[in-house]
Parts: sequence; C-alpha cells; structure tokens
Amino acid sequence: CNILLCPSEFCPRQERLVALFHAWFANINSTRRPVAGKALPLLCLLSACTAGGATAQNSVPVPAAPKRAVAVQPIGVLQPDLRVEYFGAERGYSVGLDNVPVLCILRNVGIAALPANSVRLYCYPLVGLNYVSGEIKPTLPELAPGQSVAFRWQLAPSNGQGRLLTAVMLQSNAVVAVSGSETVPAGKGISLPGGAAALPGAPMAPSLPRAVLAAIPHFASPPSLGNIRAGNAAGPIAAARPGEAWLANDRVSLHLRAAAGDEAVLSLAAKEGANWHVLATANPLVEILSSEDGQKAWWQRFQWQETAVRSNRDEGVLTLVGAAGPRWSVEFIASAHRDTGVVEGRIRLTARQTTRLFGVRLPSLLVQTDPPGGGLGRADGRAILLPAENPPASDAARPLLVATHRGSITYGLVWPSHAPLDGWTTETVTSGNSILISALGGVWRGLDHGDIILAGASIEIPFRFFAYAPSDTVDDAQRFVLP
Repeated sequence: CNILLCPSEFCPRQERLVALFHAWFANINSTRRPVAGKALPLLCLLSACTAGGATAQNSVPVPAAPKRAVAVQPIGVLQPDLRVEYFGAERGYSVGLDNVPVLCILRNVGIAALPANSVRLYCYPLVGLNYVSGEIKPTLPELAPGQSVAFRWQLAPSNGQGRLLTAVMLQSNAVVAVSGSETVPAGKGISLPGGAAALPGAPMAPSLPRAVLAAIPHFASPPSLGNIRAGNAAGPIAAARPGEAWLANDRVSLHLRAAAGDEAVLSLAAKEGANWHVLATANPLVEILSSEDGQKAWWQRFQWQETAVRSNRDEGVLTLVGAAGPRWSVEFIASAHRDTGVVEGRIRLTARQTTRLFGVRLPSLLVQTDPPGGGLGRADGRAILLPAENPPASDAARPLLVATHRGSITYGLVWPSHAPLDGWTTETVTSGNSILISALGGVWRGLDHGDIILAGASIEIPFRFFAYAPSDTVDDAQRFVLP
C-alpha cells in the first residue's frame, strides 16, 4: 500500500511519520470516535514536515495489513482500479477567510465495475482549515470502467495567513482476500492484484493511493492580472514589485504572485478580441526529485526569493530566483516578444551540493472548464457521478505537448524532445475530468539509480507557454511544437 504525498519537502523521518499516521487512523476507526478538525495531532505532525503544494507526489511504503481467512468462491481476473484524478481547491488557491470549495475526482481505471458502497472516502482538514459543510466520509457509488465520480466540500481557513493543508483517504468496506488459493465472494469486494490481501479497515490495493494530501496556496487578497499594459505600442513589458511580477506582450501575459510560504502561483492570460481572459493557473512552477546517497528520493518544489526584470522595444524578460530545498538553486526565466502568442521559458537548476537527480516536473496548468464546481451547485460531500470518458490517449505525433481550447483560444505547454541528461525520458501528464477541471503538464524522468550532479553544476530545461486566437480547434496547438 502506498501513500501519495502532494506537498513538496519531506524530512528523512517521513516513513516513520506516515506509519504513525496510519496507526493513528486505524485506532480511531476501530474505536468509532467522531473525527473533527481539532483531533488530528499526528496529521499535524506529518504536515509540519511539508513545504506546501498541490501536485507533488511521493510514494512511501506502509506495513501490510494482516491476512484473515475468508470462506469464498474463485476470483475472476477482471478488477476495478481507483485513481485519484484531482484533489485540491477548485480554483487552485484560497483567499483570506473566504470558504474554500475543495474538489476530489476519482476514476475507475480498471476493467471491471466498482461495487457500490465498497469503498469509503474520508476528507480531513489538517492545517489552517476547518469543516464548513459536507459529508466527511461518503461511500462511492457503483462505477463502471472509465467512469468518474466527484466529491465537493466546503472548508474555511482558520486565519487569513499561513499554509493550508487537507487530505483525503480511501478505505475498503469489503472483506477481500487474494493470496494464492485465497479468494473473495463472487460479486462482492474488490480483488487485489499481486497476491495481496485487504480486510475491513485495510488499504484498497497496492496500486491505489491510500491517502492524498494537498496544500492550497493562500493569498491575503484576490490575485488579478494587474497593470500589464498589454497591447501598448511600446512593446513587451516585464515588471515586478514585492510579491508580484508580470510579463506580457499584446497577445499573452503571465502574472505571478507569491502565496504563503513564498510559493509562486502563475496565471496565464490571453487576449480574445479586445478582452483579456485568465485561462489557467500553475503551481508549483518547478519540482525536483532528488536525494543524497542512501536516501529515498522525494519531490521538492520551487520557493520564490528574488525577481529580476528587463524589457525593451522587442523583448521582455522575467527571472524568478529561488530554491528547491537545500540542494538546489533554481531560476525560472520567461521571455516575450512582439506579435506572438508564445512565452519562451527556461528552468535552470544549479546543485548546491553533490546530489542524485531523478526527475523534474514542468509547470502544471490547472484548467477550469466551467466556473468553480462546473456549475454543480453543491458542496455537501455527496457523490456526483460524471459521464464516462476515455483516458487521455498517447499521441505519437505530438508527445511533448499538452493543450486545451476555450472559446476561440487554444493554449497550453510544450517542450522539446532533447533530453536534459543522457538516458532521460519524458511524458505528458494529464489528470482531472474534461467537464470539470484538468491539470496539464509534463515531466522529465532519469534513470532508476539517478544521475550524480556535482556541486556547482547546472542543467537547463526549455519549454514554452502558448495561446493562439482566433482558433477553431485544439489541433492548432501543433504549430507551437518544439524540435
């Protein structure tokens, strides 16, 4: 059983903390005590080792549950398989003391239906959040293969500043045993691959995240596009002030703002006719998977420290300088030119000490297809079934591109096929649901043992944001593909 940890930095004691967390959860579940936001000391202990964030992931082994004999019938080979497609704030951030609508989308990616009420989903506000409304431990309805279900809750910040952390946990309601000759009752429970066993109160399956944590960027006041002077005949512009920065030309703009904990939240906007529209947000801007020898690698995210800008008649350049944990200095460099819907980007990583590098995540664009909640109108923790849809297909013709379409604008992210280090591979990352919210991004992955990067050595990874209008089809994104 694995736990996926979305915040960025975890101390070397993370595995012990996770084990404590699961032991605590098993205890409160067995005693059937009510769960409240204030009764989570071990969860708060776990979150103290994080540095906020919504998308970073880390897998940590958890001790397996003991097996128990069950009188059963033979198992078929068809199995459901749940995946958390998205979990976090609907708009990607929170503001002041305003209520925070939190959305969780799960999809059955297996090849068999998930039985109704066989899985329970728990919602926990951990740090800086309290419950407002919503069933906090709903059961999942029957899910056909490929079908998704959404759950929404209202949470509220306990103060106007500081990081916010919340979590969901999946737990099986059914008696399931799968190990050699062990089987499950026909039509009941959830079969587990790989000879594993799951009992009431035990994790669903080795391939299923037992818990997902999300840190929500927190602002004191609402972010906005600001005074970007886009479309001015003076040409592209780059500007900054404490906690904010802008880069724009007459077609596309970036606005960056520092949330609690110096996290940079990016807003991508484009011009459609005479009007500007915010298309997506991005947080974190950069994540790095690395470790020292003998350590388990974990993801660390970019923390914004300084800003440099320059602009002239033909070009505007914005540079964000910061760090990702103690091992990496990071520069996020973006430039805009005249008469183009492209913002060229580069990520420059410099090792502060000799370390092993395993992967780098590019900015992930959080796209809301409809207004927050997709017009669902309720946040009470009840299951909201979504239409079945096929998972995103791999397109060999454009493997290094993620794009979507809004109105008459096609926009997204693209990066070149040239690997930053020998032997590295890349893949697109798409998650969420097409009618509610989607996260679009990319990741570079190294070799299993990692690459040793000497102290002082630097690596550059190029990419580009783009927004094209007028556009009738998302296929227009192919004109922005890099070699």
